[in-house]
Amino acid sequence: MKIKIYCDALQEGEWFKNLSPNFKDADILSIKDRGKNPRIIDELIEYDRPDIILVIDGKVKLALEKTEEVPTGHNVGQRFARIVKSAEVSIPFIYFCPFVAMKHGKYANRCFINARLFTAIQNMSKIHNVPILVMNWVADADYELIRTGEEDREIKLLIKELFNKNFQFEKSEIINDLQRKMEEERKARIAMHSSYDEPPNTVKIIDTSNLIRDLKEKFGNFKIPKLFIKNKETVFYTLGMTPKNCRREDPFTGMQLVYDYYWCRTGPKITDRKRNLVLNIPLVDKKRWLSANPNEPHKKRHLYYTIPDVLVLKDGIIVTENIKNQQKKLI
Repeated sequence: MKIKIYCDALQEGEWFKNLSPNFKDADILSIKDRGKNPRIIDELIEYDRPDIILVIDGKVKLALEKTEEVPTGHNVGQRFARIVKSAEVSIPFIYFCPFVAMKHGKYANRCFINARLFTAIQNMSKIHNVPILVMNWVADADYELIRTGEEDREIKLLIKELFNKNFQFEKSEIINDLQRKMEEERKARIAMHSSYDEPPNTVKIIDTSNLIRDLKEKFGNFKIPKLFIKNKETVFYTLGMTPKNCRREDPFTGMQLVYDYYWCRTGPKITDRKRNLVLNIPLVDKKRWLSANPNEPHKKRHLYYTIPDVLVLKDGIIVTENIKNQQKKLI
């Protein structure tokens, strides 16, 4: 086998290589800017770069993200786009992160993983028919992350089994066990905080016809996509960005995808939604927004124009379908 490990940072590539003796002769290669990688890599990093992409005999077998941060609050969104893209191109994904760990500093306390992450991932995995696993980076009795190598035990067993099963994920017994643990953790977090089973304060599920009426009253008439009218409800996600700090991507580009797969998406295409997805940015006007966040395909900010149906700004709206149609004409 010819094995290549593409990585975002060398230390991550070395860590992954040490997970299995099968990687002994593997090449470690850096993930470069889009357009400078093999096509199979460029396709996978369209939304964002994962830490690891495993290629065996010219085929991508899996992608992986490793972080010592507990995916809680808006941290959930910072890495979510790279998971979504992997699912869209049918590449299994492993998200290796703590389910619970100690947060240090002024507000030191235990942090638990956000249950919404599990629900969104379960929905995404089902929609795209691809395994997406959240694996626990274990902590000790004081909730400090274990860094002795013992934290890698489970993922080493998984990699070993995948080689034995020729990377046929559906034949892996370990994966079934991991999915059971994910569901148990999701239920445990909801039992601890029932609010995780509902939209956060920044998200409202509203009546679409009332939204269209309010937008027309505020901004005048505009062309409404037929599919937008068809969906009776809309997920209305408010971004608290100011004109000064609106040139940013994380965590908002990822959080919109969490909410999309949690409350909107019913199929693999953006148009496969039972609810519309709207980003509300009430403190920023269109001129400042477009200046700070141009639609650049090589930047994550292009997800502002490819994922939601509409952006509502201080002095106007942006219908993303119009942008997509303009891009098609250019092509």
